[in-house]
Amino acid sequence: MGRMIVLVALMALASLANADEEELVLNTEFIAGTYAVQPYVHFDSEVTEDLGITRQTVIDAVELGLRSNGVRMEYEEGDKGFATLNVTLYVMRIGETEIYIHYSDVELERTLMGTIFDYGPSMVFSTVWESAHMGWGGSGRLHDDIVHGVRGMVDKFSLAFLRANPRS
Repeated sequence: MGRMIVLVALMALASLANADEEELVLNTEFIAGTYAVQPYVHFDSEVTEDLGITRQTVIDAVELGLRSNGVRMEYEEGDKGFATLNVTLYVMRIGETEIYIHYSDVELERTLMGTIFDYGPSMVFSTVWESAHMGWGGSGRLHDDIVHGVRGMVDKFSLAFLRANPRS
């Protein structure tokens, strides 16, 4: 029953993957002024490494996509505009079959510093760009499907990022 609920929830999220580009680019004006992005991969999966999917596989796909598209990456916050590019991947085996469902999400999150009354410094996060991808299939195609989906979303993000932050 629990797996069915997760499957239904993932299917509902798939509607994001089918939205057109205008709906996926939330606020390109909030991307403007971003100097660099820090990629971070959230990996939540039942799938073992013997299927060829590891956290490092996803990190490599994200970093290669950003680098090849000319998006600067930073791993420590600097003085200039800074944002985190969160990549989340969920993979689940369907019952006892060799069929897997996967959902991945790429979002750009800006960090806003602020103070709330007398409680001291606080951090507020805001998602300013997001795209999602969902698919399913046999174990033989899982690696390629996930890498292709993540790279496609990173390419879409890179276009929006470079449109909002043209190189001089």
